[in-house]
Amino acid sequence: MAHQIKFRRDTASNFTSNNPTLAAGEPGYETDTGKVKIGDGTTAWTSLAYLVGASGSVTSVGSGGGLSGGPITISGSLAVGAGTGITVNPDNVAVDMSVFSTSDLSEGTNLYFTTDRANSAIEAHTGNIANLTGNITTTGNVTTSNLYVNGPQYSAGDITLENWPESDYEIKGDIDGAVRFTVQAGEDLSKGNVVYISGAAGNNTIVSKADASDPAKMAAFGLVLEDITSGGSGQAVSFGNLYGSGGAPLDTSGYTLGDTLYVSTTPGVLANVPPTGEGTLVQNIGRVVRVQSSNGIIKVGGAGRTNATPNLNDGNVFIGNASNQAVSAILDTSIVPENTNEYFTTARARAAISATGDISYDSGTGVISFTETPAPVDSVNGATGVVVLDTDDISEGSTNKYLSATNVLATDMTLKQFSETVNAVGNSSGSVTIDHNLGSIHTLTLTGAITQLAFSNLAAGDSGILVLTQDVTGSHTFASTNMIFAGGAPTLTTAGGSIDVISYVSDGTSVLASFSGDYKA
Repeated sequence: MAHQIKFRRDTASNFTSNNPTLAAGEPGYETDTGKVKIGDGTTAWTSLAYLVGASGSVTSVGSGGGLSGGPITISGSLAVGAGTGITVNPDNVAVDMSVFSTSDLSEGTNLYFTTDRANSAIEAHTGNIANLTGNITTTGNVTTSNLYVNGPQYSAGDITLENWPESDYEIKGDIDGAVRFTVQAGEDLSKGNVVYISGAAGNNTIVSKADASDPAKMAAFGLVLEDITSGGSGQAVSFGNLYGSGGAPLDTSGYTLGDTLYVSTTPGVLANVPPTGEGTLVQNIGRVVRVQSSNGIIKVGGAGRTNATPNLNDGNVFIGNASNQAVSAILDTSIVPENTNEYFTTARARAAISATGDISYDSGTGVISFTETPAPVDSVNGATGVVVLDTDDISEGSTNKYLSATNVLATDMTLKQFSETVNAVGNSSGSVTIDHNLGSIHTLTLTGAITQLAFSNLAAGDSGILVLTQDVTGSHTFASTNMIFAGGAPTLTTAGGSIDVISYVSDGTSVLASFSGDYKA
């Protein structure tokens, strides 16, 4: 009987995902690649090496025999000599170049790149460099008679132009047009802070936050380009664009495009309205050209100079002083020369007054005198001329009579309209004292039991009314040892919002009262 032996077999991907461990000597055949691995009893599939044929050299090929079958893998070199009868078809030869490098190839007419060759080629170039879209980075010098750049570029270093009149100096700025100067921070500064020159240390310009309310911290000279800690170095933009970016944001979202920006009275902060108050200085330091929460742009300008005409308080004017300087002053007669409209003086006022009849006037002293003729007067103030009269100096007429007990009691009086003052006492509980001088009708809202109610400034003959309202809870009680009720102390209506009324009158000794309750709308 014939026996058929089959190897363990599967696709390469299944072997890899299942990752079996083959028994010692057990073969595993990949049906889709034709590759074989032999197990050792301990190593998983993915860690086993593929089975490869024995190494050696093909020394001869028989005439007419040829080479056929699968691909030939060469780990070394294969030399095919002329006249061997071996024909190589280029369409059937595949070369894996990933195993080679330029070190394995001899240099032909196409030369290899080297830094020295690149530098020599650039130095020898005399024309334009066209279509350059990347950056040129160099640690050396760039020497040119003309430098043209199209579009915004940035440089963190310095540019030295040979044959420039001041070639020993650095150009601080960017090719987009911003002018910068190197600064040392006099305090912690954030990008976009507006700063003034607060001092110097050697060759370093020290800057701090500008403040429109403090003349010693003005004028501003620019905006900080970057965050700088106190004592650290950085740059400030005195003219041109200050840009925001993701790594160094500039938030202009609180402004409107085209807003003019001023130094504010908050140190280091910009505002889109000029500061107010005569004690503040006004400086326009830039304009918003892009509104964005992080990538904003401010066009800086106006560094180093505040308004020649500062703010001015209401009613003040600018006027020249003895030093030929403009100062603020209140507009009054003290600073205006006299013209046809003469200023007031005491002498002029006295000279303009005259008196006749019973009144005499001394223009030298300003005293007015009154001669008591024919009606008598109570008194005359000699200094002011004020005459004091009373009803004793004037005869009683037949229509307008003096107010007296006789005239009042002689006829009946009719009041056509009468109102009393309401004193709103408000929420009340516990011991309560009511000032009768505040009114004759007193309103109270009971928020708890009134344990004692008394009056102040209540004289004999005074009367009034108490309006008592229960709050929404209700059931609050009322007591007063100072009041005498007909029939005994009253019981208030207990329902929430109930209204009761107590009328009272004082006889000088006691407060007599009457009660009526449960008023409803």
